[in-house]
Amino acid sequence: MVNNRDKLVELFSQISANDIADIEETDVIESKCGIPSYQYYKQHKKIQRTAILNINVFENYGINILIHPNRTVSETEFERWCESYDSVKWIYKNGDKGDEYFSLVYRKAFRHAHFYSDYIIGLENGDVWIIEAKGGMTDDGSSNNVDSYANRKFEALKEYGEEHPEIKWKFVRAIGLQLYLSNTVWCEIATNRNVWKPIEVFI
Repeated sequence: MVNNRDKLVELFSQISANDIADIEETDVIESKCGIPSYQYYKQHKKIQRTAILNINVFENYGINILIHPNRTVSETEFERWCESYDSVKWIYKNGDKGDEYFSLVYRKAFRHAHFYSDYIIGLENGDVWIIEAKGGMTDDGSSNNVDSYANRKFEALKEYGEEHPEIKWKFVRAIGLQLYLSNTVWCEIATNRNVWKPIEVFI
């Protein structure tokens, strides 16, 4: 049993990802959260900042933050798009660990886990959006999403959106320089145009 630890962890993770496992529900604690007064973001050590992204909620948020592995392609393209789109008033890159950041609970293996959505943005018309970025498409047309729990997180955010209709939400994926969004169902196939719509359709 001890020698097979890694195999058992992988097996139970696959069971959860495929919606086979069933666990007992437990109470989830809810608390209010907001944008923190300061936040640490990794910057590329060897590349100097050449521009500031002005609509980020923090000052001196440099473009050298948007470099792999600090950001995925989908995240980088989404932040660039927000910077250039007139209707976006501000953007906040959420943290990925800690009680001070916005998170939702989803089911992972035989326990609950926290899902920290990537972005919260505000539009000029007052709308607030929660955005989660996932991998898009490889050269051969297959998905390059590496998150086996993407469908669980999608459903968690969808449920939150239904409970809070004043908040809008989407999952975003980059295919080349084009961004596609969905808030209907999770579909691994990024080229499915019945699910993934160009970002301009929504915002």
